[in-house]
Formats: sequence, C-alpha cells, structure tokens
Amino acid sequence: MKSINQIFRGNEHLMDLSPVEELIDYTQELEDQVVENSQVIDQTVVLKQLISEIKQSCSSMIEEDEKHRRWPNDFEEVDFKNAIKNLKEYIITYCLDNKIRL
Repeated sequence: MKSINQIFRGNEHLMDLSPVEELIDYTQELEDQVVENSQVIDQTVVLKQLISEIKQSCSSMIEEDEKHRRWPNDFEEVDFKNAIKNLKEYIITYCLDNKIRL
C-alpha cells in the first residue's frame, strides 16, 4: 500500500487543501483501525489455540480418571490438584510468551 507522501509526490501543494486534509485525516484513522483489527484477529487466534489445548488436556485428564475408576490396579489415580496447579502455570507462561495481558 502506498503512503500518503508517495501518492502526493510532486504535488505536495495539494495536501494543503482543506478537503484533501480531511481525506488524509480520515485515511489515517482507517489505517489505525486496520492495524488494531489485525492485532485483535492475531490475539483471537492465539487465544483459540490456548483454549483448544486446555480443552484437550482436560479431556485427557478425565479419560485417565475414568480408566483409573474402571481398572484401579492398572492405571494411576489422577492428581487433580496438581493438574490444576500445572494448568495455571501453563496459562501464565503462555500469556507471557504471547504478550496477552490478564
């Protein structure tokens, strides 16, 4: 995408006209909105990934617990307290790595 200065190169005097100044201001506002929207989309993708991983982990823990209930001698008991502690640490680390503020 061309910058405003590139568009008016050689015709800088046109930038001083009132309607053109309004158009430039409006264009800059739109550019800012586009940047903000792209950041929101990027953060949405990152958060979807986090939620997906948490969901998968929870499903796995529940499955392990069900196996232990059916066959207590073959599968270890699930330590949910430790799992929650690890999940909390994972979320904190993930957010720091991806610059997500909680």
